[in-house]
Amino acid sequence: MESTMELNRRDFIKGGIAVGGLAAMAGLAGCGSGQASASASTGTGVPEQWDDEADIIAIGAGGAGLAAGIEAQTQGVSIIICESQAMVGGNSAICNGGIAIPGSPLQAELGIDDSPDQMFEDLCAWFATDYDEGYVRMLCDLNGGDMYDWLTSMGVVFEASGLLQSNGHSRPREHHVTPGELINTLNQNAQAAGADIRLNTLVTRIIQNPETKRILGVEIEQNGSTQYLKAKKAVLLCSGGYGRNKTMLNEWNFGPAVEDMTVFNGSLGQLGQGITMAMALGADPRHLSYCGMLTVQNPDGQTGDACAMYHQGAVLVNLEGERFVNEAQGYTNVWSELLLQPENICWQVWDEPIAEACSENESGYYSMSKIIETGLMVQADTLEDLAAQMGIPADAFVATMNQYNADIEGTGVDSAFGRAHLSGTGAAPVALTTPPYYAFKTTSVVSSTYGGLKRWQEDHLQAVDVFGNVIPGLYLAGNISDFCNMGIVPGTRRPINASGCSFGGSMSFGRKCVQEMAKLDNWDEA
Repeated sequence: MESTMELNRRDFIKGGIAVGGLAAMAGLAGCGSGQASASASTGTGVPEQWDDEADIIAIGAGGAGLAAGIEAQTQGVSIIICESQAMVGGNSAICNGGIAIPGSPLQAELGIDDSPDQMFEDLCAWFATDYDEGYVRMLCDLNGGDMYDWLTSMGVVFEASGLLQSNGHSRPREHHVTPGELINTLNQNAQAAGADIRLNTLVTRIIQNPETKRILGVEIEQNGSTQYLKAKKAVLLCSGGYGRNKTMLNEWNFGPAVEDMTVFNGSLGQLGQGITMAMALGADPRHLSYCGMLTVQNPDGQTGDACAMYHQGAVLVNLEGERFVNEAQGYTNVWSELLLQPENICWQVWDEPIAEACSENESGYYSMSKIIETGLMVQADTLEDLAAQMGIPADAFVATMNQYNADIEGTGVDSAFGRAHLSGTGAAPVALTTPPYYAFKTTSVVSSTYGGLKRWQEDHLQAVDVFGNVIPGLYLAGNISDFCNMGIVPGTRRPINASGCSFGGSMSFGRKCVQEMAKLDNWDEA
């Protein structure tokens, strides 16, 4: 008889687990339990008085919230940014650092012809099914607008070595930075611009006028007390996904035994409270049952001890020494096959030419120096010795490698799984025959969930209710409403996303939302 965990894995991959109701909302939406301030709410849910106010209240201090904080000064509006954790950054601080910028000065300098229109064409072809075309169009235009100049004006430096072609893109377009350093830059600039960033401040409810449905502000818990913050113009909801909320993951994605199936790697604030608070107002969700994982993390290491050398030509082998997937699917897509392998663990294996090619690469997942720094890579002069260090059967592993190498040297195409190119780049795979050989143990991690909130089709910025009506004054940016507008694989729980769109998109939409919110009349003066 198959184990419960194995059945859960297969059901999840095939989309066999029904999407749950709103049970997960009970512990999040309206979860305030602290002592109320003097401004207790009325029977309508609207407070009799407010403890503080700003033109804009942003929920979440990741890439979207911090970009909004900088843009607020440019637009001449005040902003309070509420962050539930003790530090800023969210998932933006631990992503791979890629930002898709079409038509950048760096591309032009390197002779790369690109444009927002080309990026739009690429992404529509890549997402293929059930994506929001209006959102994709706006993403391409915003990222291809002044994003590059905006970042470089704050001292961000883009290097040619960090400009990569990746999943979903027909040319090198993903500009890599060190994400933690960029978050520090955004944080410093947001504070210098006058943004009021409040850490350890949990938003527990979004307050809405029960008659007009206009968003009025938020209820927060801070230092053990409940307070009310007025948003004179609007609320920006940029609180991320629910990758750390095991109840939601069980309810909407995996079913039971989620902890046996995967490693949790997202920021600690990815608890889904933004989604559930919005749903409590009637906001319409999208793709909640879709969950993406990255097959990059070493299960024996710390968060961020990760790589994706199979994008550079490495192969993936399971604990039985056998390949199990076409590696060209990329690190955002191979996880569904890995879930069916023993212990949900594999090894990335490459040889010296790949190591040498990546010796000066400083991008997140392709840097040999960063991999060596983890202390988790193994190395050997023969495949047999490498297998011994990996703890896998040498006979099966050597046979697997010999077959792969013979295919690539003979026809250029892997006969087992059809690998004919490398992920994203379109480059041909190479035989792995030159010692020393290297290996890195790898599993999949939940770093971002792909379910979120639908956007109003008129502006692609505000949330809509289940009847398609705009929820006035509730704006969306970041993971809470970007991944869910990308594509899906029908009949599965697998989404399709493109590298470099989320990090850059969070900043672009954070800024765009503030630009539009600044034009609104104050609701208390209307």
